[in-house]
Amino acid sequence: LVVAASDKDDPYKVFVPDRAKLKVTQVSGSTAGAGSGDFHVYRGSRRRERFRIAKILEEADKKEKFEAFMKRKEEAYIEQTTRTAKKAAKRKRRKENQKKMRKKAKGEAKNQFNNDGSFLERFRQQQECAVTDLPPAMEEEIKSIDANKKLTAKKPGKWKSKKESHVPVIEAEGDDIIITVKHKASEDSGAPGGIHRVEFIYVKSDGKILGAKKFTDESANKEDFPRVRFKDLPKGQTLVAYAYCNLHGLWKSEPYEVKSQRENRLSTAPDLEGLGMKLCTLLEQEAASAIKDHGKFTVAFSGDVAEVVKASKIKCQSKFSKWHVFTTDDVVGEDTKESADTKDQIKGSVVEPWGVPEENFHTVDRTKSADDAAFSYSQEIMKVVEGLPDPQFDLIVVKLGKDGSFSSLRPGSEILQNSDVLVAPNGTGVGFTIPLFENAKKIAILVTKKWKSLSKIFEDEKKPMSKIPAGPRLIWFALDGSSL
Repeated sequence: LVVAASDKDDPYKVFVPDRAKLKVTQVSGSTAGAGSGDFHVYRGSRRRERFRIAKILEEADKKEKFEAFMKRKEEAYIEQTTRTAKKAAKRKRRKENQKKMRKKAKGEAKNQFNNDGSFLERFRQQQECAVTDLPPAMEEEIKSIDANKKLTAKKPGKWKSKKESHVPVIEAEGDDIIITVKHKASEDSGAPGGIHRVEFIYVKSDGKILGAKKFTDESANKEDFPRVRFKDLPKGQTLVAYAYCNLHGLWKSEPYEVKSQRENRLSTAPDLEGLGMKLCTLLEQEAASAIKDHGKFTVAFSGDVAEVVKASKIKCQSKFSKWHVFTTDDVVGEDTKESADTKDQIKGSVVEPWGVPEENFHTVDRTKSADDAAFSYSQEIMKVVEGLPDPQFDLIVVKLGKDGSFSSLRPGSEILQNSDVLVAPNGTGVGFTIPLFENAKKIAILVTKKWKSLSKIFEDEKKPMSKIPAGPRLIWFALDGSSL
C-alpha cells in the first residue's frame, strides 16, 4: 500500500492501487481454465483444510474432557468437604460434651446409675423437695392451719417439753435449704388415724408461702425425721419455717437469712471424682485468663491435692507450655530421701500426665538444708512469678485438713508467725508463708469431708485459715452437705 502524495499529513488515509483490488487469493475455489499445474495448489489447500478441521475437533475433544474432569473434581470436592464438615461437627460435639461433663454440677458427668448409692441419694433429695407451685386446695389447707396459735422455742405454751422435737430447724446444705423437724412418727391412739406425726411443713417469707410439703399416714416414716428441701432460693431472703403436729399444734422457727453459696464461691460434689472435675474446670479457666493477660500461668499445688486430681480421670485442655507449676511445701534433708515428697505427687498427677514442660516445674531442692532450700526456692519464685512487692501467683490449690490446716501451715506452727520471707523452714521441710497466700490472685481450697460451717475456721485465731482474708478470691470445693 502506498500513501498518496497529497495525504502525507494524514497517516491514516491510504492509497489503494487498482491491481490490489483485482487480485484473486482463493484460486482453488474456481476450476474454470485450471490446468494440471494448479492441482498441487488445490491439494495443498485441501490438506490445510483437513488439518484445520482436525485441529478444531481435537480442541473440542480436549475441551469436553477438561469440562468432564472439572465436573468430577467439583463433585469430589463437595463430597470431601461434606464428609470433613460432618467429622468436624462430630469432633466439636464431642468436645462440647466433654466440657459439659466437666462443668455439670455435683459430678453428674459420670454414670448416674453406678452402684455407689449416688442415684439413691439424688432420688432421696428429689423426694424431699417442697411443692412450690401449690394447688388451690393445698394452699387453702395451709392457710387454715396458719390461723392457729403459733408456738416457738421461747413460747412453747403448755408443751415446753416438746419444743426440742417440734421446732423446725433451718440449715444450709450447699445451695439448698433444708428444714428438719426432729419428730419421728409414732403410734398413738389419741392421735388422728392412730399415728402421732407432723402433718405439714411449710416456709414463709414476708408473709408469702414459698412452698410446703404434706405428710400422710402412708408417707410417715417412723425411722427418719421429716425433712423438706428448697432449691434456688434468692439470696438475702428471710425465711420462717412452720411445722404442724396433729397432737401438739403449730410450731414456728427462728428467722433465717439465705446466704448465697455461689457468691461465697462454694461448689459441692458427691465424691472426689466430682471435686476433681470441678477443679480441672477452674484450672482451665484461670490458665486461659492468665495466659491471655500476661503470657503465662503460675500455679502452686500442695502435695495432698494429687489425690483429688487423679480421681477426676480427665486431662485439662490448656497451653501447658505456658504453665509454671510450683509446690507449696516439701520435705528436705538426707533423712527424707526415701520418703514420698510433694514433688513426686504433683509430677505424677499433673506435670507428666498433662504435658507440662520439665523446665517449667519448679520444686524445692531436697538435697540442701532447710534454710538453704527455703532461700533458693524463694529466689526462684521471685524470678518466675510476677508481682510487687511480693510475687503474685495466679492460683494456689491446697487441701483443707481436719484441724483446719493446709499446705505446711498447721495450728501452732512457727511458720505462721514468719512474715518476713516467702518460704521458710517448718519442721522437716519448707513451705510457703502467709504473705504468698495473702498475695495470690485466687486460692482454691479442697474439702474432702462434709463440713457443716466452713466459715467458722476463719473465726478461730489458732487455725491457719484465719490468717487468710475471706472473700471472693477464695474458691471452695467441698463434698455434698458442706456449707459456708
